[in-house]
Amino acid sequence: MKPLDKLSPAASGALLVLIVSAVFSNVFQNSFHLDDFHTLLYNDHVHSLKDFPAFFTSGKGFSGTPFISGFRPLTVFINALNYRVSQTSPVGYHLVNLLLHLACSFLVWRIAFQLSQIKAVGLLSGFIFSLHPMNTEVVNYISSRSSSLSALFYLASFSAFIQYRRHPRIKWLTLSLLAFFLALLSKEVAITLPLLLISYDFLYQRHLKKREKVGIYFAYGFLVVLFLAVRHYFMTGGGAGGFSSPVSANHLIDAKNIFLGSVYLATQYLRLTFFPYPLTADHPFPKMELGPLLIFCLLFWVLAGLLLFVFRRHKTLLFLTSWFVITLLPVFLLPGMTSLSIFQENRGYLSGGGIVILVAWVLVNLKNQLIKTHPSLNYGFAVFLWLGISLFSYESYLRNQVWKSEVTLWGDAFKKNPASFIACFSLGYGYLGENNLDQALYFFKQSLNLFPPKDYLYYIHNNLGTVYYRQENNQKAFKEYLIAKELSPILPEAHINLALLYLKQGSYKKAAEELDTEMDVNYKHMEQRVLAAVEIERQGGKEAAGPLFLKIFSRLPDLPEYEGLRSLSKNHLKRLSFPMKRSSFSPFPLKKAFKRFNFV
Repeated sequence: MKPLDKLSPAASGALLVLIVSAVFSNVFQNSFHLDDFHTLLYNDHVHSLKDFPAFFTSGKGFSGTPFISGFRPLTVFINALNYRVSQTSPVGYHLVNLLLHLACSFLVWRIAFQLSQIKAVGLLSGFIFSLHPMNTEVVNYISSRSSSLSALFYLASFSAFIQYRRHPRIKWLTLSLLAFFLALLSKEVAITLPLLLISYDFLYQRHLKKREKVGIYFAYGFLVVLFLAVRHYFMTGGGAGGFSSPVSANHLIDAKNIFLGSVYLATQYLRLTFFPYPLTADHPFPKMELGPLLIFCLLFWVLAGLLLFVFRRHKTLLFLTSWFVITLLPVFLLPGMTSLSIFQENRGYLSGGGIVILVAWVLVNLKNQLIKTHPSLNYGFAVFLWLGISLFSYESYLRNQVWKSEVTLWGDAFKKNPASFIACFSLGYGYLGENNLDQALYFFKQSLNLFPPKDYLYYIHNNLGTVYYRQENNQKAFKEYLIAKELSPILPEAHINLALLYLKQGSYKKAAEELDTEMDVNYKHMEQRVLAAVEIERQGGKEAAGPLFLKIFSRLPDLPEYEGLRSLSKNHLKRLSFPMKRSSFSPFPLKKAFKRFNFV
């Protein structure tokens, strides 16, 4: 078995692509999950490139749900391009995610070599990073491509910065700044890059004068300030309106949650990098109380700090540790903002790159020390590394299979964490999608016993109503839809579902009133409204159908995929002799978003 450092760069790269392609060959059969529905499938904004400049001047294109917005314009643009080619087939989306992951792996390889100047360190880093089981989420979970896309430009910017420091040519600085700007437009985590550059200069570029260092930082800092200002403008009403996390009145509690939460998250992400078991779509997150678990985490980092102090002369060790911490800083803020789905594997994607390089650097240096006295260990060490790579490859292949459907993914998560509300709720939704009504009913009811966040109660009761509706238990369905409507009158699903029940009862006026309430432009919802209006007219409710068709027609966006609904509405308006008004409705609704929810 040939050692990695004996392979040519071309052979190593080809081997990496071949192995990664084989390991991830089973992702293309996997379906959409979580945010994929509201950011892709039911997001009309990305279903056309007609208004793509609005992606960069608004936070609304992020989601098809008017109450969810986000300013990641480059990610949204890539999604729109992907949808133009792939439509509703997940194959093309997984292919793009896989290509992004491969590109990031090659950049980790390059940076590892730039830092160490050891060929084997670069190769081993690239192999470990590309095949690590924890990194399977960025390929399987389509919406997590924001993590890999931002990491791609983040790593490219850092690599170009290293090149600029060693060969100070303006082209490298320009390339680094451009890549950094694209990283910012992909995901907010990129704002940490200037701190990483400062850490690199402090440890590797001590010969540079302070004036030479600081001058460059202003360029990166300016991009950060510009990005944050633009994002704030578009997310707080200047351009789009968007979700704003409520700030707790008790800042002391938030500070405690952030501190203890960051200690726990850093420990767990580090553990999963070395020992990626168990992997799950929803990792448990403990209460932020100083119990045995958090005390252990605190002691671990105290010991780690002492170890770093002892080996403070090893700049690579210090820098790669700082890489891990710096790139996790945005994640550390989450425990002070929310209590749901804080710990997701894709959020550790970029930070894991630093630890992977550190592991490769330690292993290669250990091998070089050993073979000086025991040359025969060289091939034994190669066997050890290939066995490790094979084990990671096998585990990644198995992990990909878990992402096949909502039922397999959340069944796995619920098995590993039965106290997880989001796993229980999502498993119910998965069974509902497969029309397994008994199982869906069980898990939706069970989710009510797991202390659901207030914002989720609407969706639980609405989905319970849908289960009862499909079971033809109209009385219970009506009750659940009314509860959902009362919980959140401005969301459309319960109104539409109530309208279908009223229509079933022959109450045309009430059905039309529900359909006319909180009319969003989600294609699925608009199609339901049009078909329901047709049915109201067919059953004799022409007086109720006419004004409803007129309202629907005025709200339908002027986009190609809505043409069928527009034509149908137009024909019925002519038949009912209602005057038609030209639609001036923008595909980017003007409502301010105020909630975030992973919901189809």
